[in-house]
Amino acid sequence: MEVPEPGAEVVDEQFDRADWDGLDLAGVTFRRCHFLEASMVELRVERCVFEECTLTGVRLNAAQFTDTALRSSTLSKAVLFGTSFHSCSLLGTSFVGADVRGMRLSDTDLSYAILRGVDAAKLDLSGTRMREIDATDADLRGTDLRRCDLSYARLQGANLAGADLRGATVEAINWTTVDLTGVQIDMAQALAVAMSYGAVIDSPQ
Repeated sequence: MEVPEPGAEVVDEQFDRADWDGLDLAGVTFRRCHFLEASMVELRVERCVFEECTLTGVRLNAAQFTDTALRSSTLSKAVLFGTSFHSCSLLGTSFVGADVRGMRLSDTDLSYAILRGVDAAKLDLSGTRMREIDATDADLRGTDLRRCDLSYARLQGANLAGADLRGATVEAINWTTVDLTGVQIDMAQALAVAMSYGAVIDSPQ
């Protein structure tokens, strides 16, 4: 199955088991399309839009996404080992069951994304916008979360041992449901954690 031409808008199409390894995809909009078990290893994607698409079991090893939106889509059981996203929008996309080891993000928006139970240990997510992300029960051991916007993030049951949250925005996080053993936080975050447990912060006179 051939890659659509630049400028194409593709709606409700099936690309199941397509072989797009090493190809270039530019300027294409996909809406409600299915890519069941497609192979997109080392695919280069620029200025594309994927809206409400299903990419179950897709192999995206070492694929490169630039200036691309992947919104409200599903990457269940997808392989994103070494996949890079630069200047991308991943709003509301589900990564449940996906292999994200070695995934790289820069200047990318992960707000409202779903990472429930995902193994994201040791990823460099520094500076990523992650407002209202659902990382319930996710493995975030050793993950670099410095300067992230984690406002309203759901982190219940997540393993954050060794994670670095310094400089991250942590507004409205329910810290009482989070195990903070070994987590690196800054002073402002430490005060927020203390207040979430009902502590009264008294500045010295």
